[in-house]
Amino acid sequence: MEPVTESHAPEMHGLLSNPDLHTFVPSDPPTLEKLQSQYKFWESRISPKGDELWLNWVGRLPASGELVGHFQAGVNSSLEANLGYTVGIKFQRQGFAHEGLARIIRFLLEDVKIQEVKAWIDTRNSASIGLVKKLGMSEVGFVAKADHFKGSDSDEFIFGLKADSSALKLIAPSIQYEVSFRAAFSELESDSDRFAWIYLGEAHYENYFKTSFAEYVATLLRRETETPPNFVCDSIYWAVLDNEVVGRISIRHELNDFLSKVGGHIGYIVRPSYRGRGIATQMLKQVLRTQRAQQIGKLLLTCDEHNVASEKTIMNAGGTLSDCIDMDPGKPRKKHFWALATAPIL
Repeated sequence: MEPVTESHAPEMHGLLSNPDLHTFVPSDPPTLEKLQSQYKFWESRISPKGDELWLNWVGRLPASGELVGHFQAGVNSSLEANLGYTVGIKFQRQGFAHEGLARIIRFLLEDVKIQEVKAWIDTRNSASIGLVKKLGMSEVGFVAKADHFKGSDSDEFIFGLKADSSALKLIAPSIQYEVSFRAAFSELESDSDRFAWIYLGEAHYENYFKTSFAEYVATLLRRETETPPNFVCDSIYWAVLDNEVVGRISIRHELNDFLSKVGGHIGYIVRPSYRGRGIATQMLKQVLRTQRAQQIGKLLLTCDEHNVASEKTIMNAGGTLSDCIDMDPGKPRKKHFWALATAPIL
């Protein structure tokens, strides 16, 4: 998927020139000049008033390099998105429309944090109706005579898919979750888990109890740009599920000697009452899609040699074992894995 630019117009013009593609839309096949002008206008990806996102992509086949169609989403200030798509005749019924829209929906819900995705479809367009149903969308409305073009009225179904409020989300530390965060802390039984949850380092662990929660959160957020003593800058995220903090995960922006051997780029902990549910894998997969992970590119993850649960989590998130190194006497060997930041969905 590539963001639309004016340079896509010549190739897309050939794809869009078939009149059969325009049966259920008011427009006719565009001229090349009109398409170039339109694509140039869309390059800004924002409406003239600045109150909507206009997101447009073309889909390209990796093997042949051919463009298969155009996909779009308009996002309003209420975080609602409306979808549209056109796939060339020769590429229809091959799953390209489904794949393109599925990626866009995932991007909108997970990255843009859209509240609801909608699609307005002519009631005569059975293929598109079947497609959005396969994507999990359901009918949420009907508008009689929504449009009139080419000599007839167009009745339209409205299909919708709402964001799952129960889905796991990574957020920046926030005072909004103080009660949940402290409740999670009370579940931890070992000092090592408590240190990992507070994430101030052992030397500053007691500071958590001496400062307000707002000051504690501010300290975590400052680590993004201010290097903590004897450590490196990092980006910290809390995992939230059903308005409960269920985990903490962080990306270290660089590796020092200790992190190169022991800690790696990523460290995480899951709240005890939520363990065994795949939370760690979800956190790791999501953090590998963040902008910070993209900037690093290739990230080191570590675990003790016989920590089967952590090894499984890392490998389920795409980590590849590189080596297993000796540690100081009496300490378990460390397995090293490398994971690539997940390519952006779009």
